[in-house]
Amino acid sequence: MKLIIGLLCAIGLSSANAEIFATTKNDAGGEIILTTNKGNCTGNDMSMFTRSSKGEVTFGCWFYSEPYIYVVYETGAKRVYDLAGWTLAKPQKKGNAL
Repeated sequence: MKLIIGLLCAIGLSSANAEIFATTKNDAGGEIILTTNKGNCTGNDMSMFTRSSKGEVTFGCWFYSEPYIYVVYETGAKRVYDLAGWTLAKPQKKGNAL
């Protein structure tokens, strides 16, 4: 949990460029992707999207409040996800280094 909270704090200090924060598989055979980008989200929420196995994309906003990830999709649907099954992305290096 401390790792999650630490990473969330680091997001607040990151640049405006969207980076993947975490991913998980979804029931549509695709995945849910949480980003560090604010996008059109309000408050402290950050942008996210899902993609199905057919390539269909749905956007939304997310925030973390222990012990869950809360998502509001652009369709108005609301979901709460347990942390189990999420893969945290490795922090990206700044600059042009690969």
